[in-house]
Amino acid sequence: MAVGLYCALIFGLSSLSRPLPFLAPAFTPPDWVLHLGEYGILGALLADALGVTFQFPSRFLLLLTAGLLGTLYGLSDEWHQSFVPPREASLRDLVVDALGIFLGAIVWLSYRHPERSEGSRF
Repeated sequence: MAVGLYCALIFGLSSLSRPLPFLAPAFTPPDWVLHLGEYGILGALLADALGVTFQFPSRFLLLLTAGLLGTLYGLSDEWHQSFVPPREASLRDLVVDALGIFLGAIVWLSYRHPERSEGSRF
């Protein structure tokens, strides 16, 4: 449920011509910082939801699944933004989104599942 609500929030923000209208331009962080943070949260939420819902044989497979699903959502979000004037789709934003997803999922998995089996690197 949290993943769906958070994706709806991302969709809503992507529908705005200026996503953070309540911040003065001088106080708005760089675009890549916003993407990294926004999608880092999504990565953590996806890793948690997938880990609770499904039994994965390894944390790596869980990370890969969360990362791919989140990146697909990021791709759909970039496509959606291409229809919102004056926003545009950006490959750079998609790459930063994917990085954020993987980093968020890694941080969450390290916090939530810190145990490591013998010989496992992740």
